[in-house]
Amino acid sequence: MKLLFVFTGGTIGSVEKNGVADVDSSTSEKISQLCSHEGDTIEFASPYNILSENATEETLSDILNYMLSIDYDRFDGVIVTHGSDTAAFTANLLAHALAWVKIPIAVTAANYVMTDPRSNARDNITAAYTFIKDVYEHNSYACGVFFVWTNTGENPKIHIGSRLLEADGYHDSFDSFGRVYAEIKNGQLVADRLPIYPDMRAKIQKGESAALKNNVLLLHSYVGLDYRDINIKGKAAVLLKLYHSGTACMGESAADSRSFLYLAVMCKKEGVDLYITPAKKGSYIYRSAEGFESTVACPLFGMSEYSAYTLLLLAYNTNNDYFYYRLKNNLN
Repeated sequence: MKLLFVFTGGTIGSVEKNGVADVDSSTSEKISQLCSHEGDTIEFASPYNILSENATEETLSDILNYMLSIDYDRFDGVIVTHGSDTAAFTANLLAHALAWVKIPIAVTAANYVMTDPRSNARDNITAAYTFIKDVYEHNSYACGVFFVWTNTGENPKIHIGSRLLEADGYHDSFDSFGRVYAEIKNGQLVADRLPIYPDMRAKIQKGESAALKNNVLLLHSYVGLDYRDINIKGKAAVLLKLYHSGTACMGESAADSRSFLYLAVMCKKEGVDLYITPAKKGSYIYRSAEGFESTVACPLFGMSEYSAYTLLLLAYNTNNDYFYYRLKNNLN
């Protein structure tokens, strides 16, 4: 197989010195040795080397533009090492932008530095390699971006990139929005063979570039959220993450600054597009959700805030109408 390793830093690319972990380029050789199998050809790249909590819209642009520059016809798979803190944002972004890629791209990370006996770095890298090898040997239709991670006490899991959620803050466990695509059992890939999204019709192609801006505001619903505290001036879009039931506080009226209706009026006044996720359809809706119908908010069904946010970044920072199409048709 021909593999490309893309190193971006994170815990998996760090070493610990005097109780402090920080990125160190020497880890790239140790990581690649885990996938040095006879007959394989490996190439390396590193667009940047940071702890992922320091990621910005500029570094998201850097990794996006680097990944768009790769000649994927030269490789059978790509492994991207990343920090776990912002992996959900990068994996979702790349999954949307690289829907046209016909080989598997496995993003992975680690919970502890590689020398720590608690670290899942080796399990994750080995699982990423096993996944790509299975696709290569069985000519499986598993293309695009995935995330590989081993929760404590579990088998390594393969997540579809556009469905990855942020890790929890206690066990450092990752999960998918919906179902996990596959797992590694006894060194073998076991997959549900779910449809792979996004689809292959995406129009952003190799050689294109994007400069992502801080023009999409992501808000989370919580008890006591007061929209008077939110500044939306200069934003192109606002995305409100609803409660899991697809609801938000409606208050007494649009004059109540804790009401979603207040936010809707704010956005309309400032000419800012308003999106809500995860919207839900069913045999009934909650009375509070009826308030959405009186606004111009665009509901995004079956889409996590990470998927929606990164899709909005692409829609509002590229000249590619296809990302708007995906938003309107809820293609995550």
